[in-house]
Amino acid sequence: MKSLFSSFIFGVLISCTSNNPSLKLLTTQKKLDELSYEFSLSQPKYPIKKFSSDTQKWQVRHFKRRKLEGDFDGDGITEILYESLMSHTTGKQIDSVVYTNYFKGSYDPYGTMVNAMFELDPVLKLKSLDGMDTKRLNHNWQVFGILVMTNLGNINETPGDEIALVVEWADWSNCNSCGIYSYCGDEWRQVFSFETREWKLYSDEGEMLELAPILEKKDSIWYYLDEDFIDGGENWRKLNSCFCVED
Repeated sequence: MKSLFSSFIFGVLISCTSNNPSLKLLTTQKKLDELSYEFSLSQPKYPIKKFSSDTQKWQVRHFKRRKLEGDFDGDGITEILYESLMSHTTGKQIDSVVYTNYFKGSYDPYGTMVNAMFELDPVLKLKSLDGMDTKRLNHNWQVFGILVMTNLGNINETPGDEIALVVEWADWSNCNSCGIYSYCGDEWRQVFSFETREWKLYSDEGEMLELAPILEKKDSIWYYLDEDFIDGGENWRKLNSCFCVED
């Protein structure tokens, strides 16, 4: 009974906030606090558990779910985006994956981790707590999740902030792409992308550098590192043409 009453009250709050910016802002902050608490419970102290000896067979990788704040639909109120990684096989959220160091007698921990994800058949989506459109980020490709994600601010003529993200594919390649997404009308669209290398996103010590090595803001203008453009110097180009185009 308590659960039904709570669900009823939550539904009333949501319906009441649709035409009241002050209530919407208050409700959004409450959901942000709850989500932050949920994330703090779900995230491990160490992202990847490593063993000191190959004789210890099992490894566990825990996944960090990313979230992002911004005014993505241009209504002047902060929304919350978050990463959803679900297993199509089990119907449950993927928080971690267990895999072995050896596969058919050969030392291949990364290969067995990829195989374990293949068995889970992950579905990666970008979702919102505020009724915005859900964007599926993988179609028949195996993924570990979102590698990096950042708010670029409003960089085009469409109201709302754009985001840049790189998906961590479950493959053996360092070649990847950074997608720029804009909320066009009532749906997320990829309005631009550029090629990158995953190793550029890490320091020499293996620490994640976010998007700093491939995206840089100077004098209110974003520049991206173009892997295909060679002019004898640094291959930085202006990030433009990121507009919503009607189909």
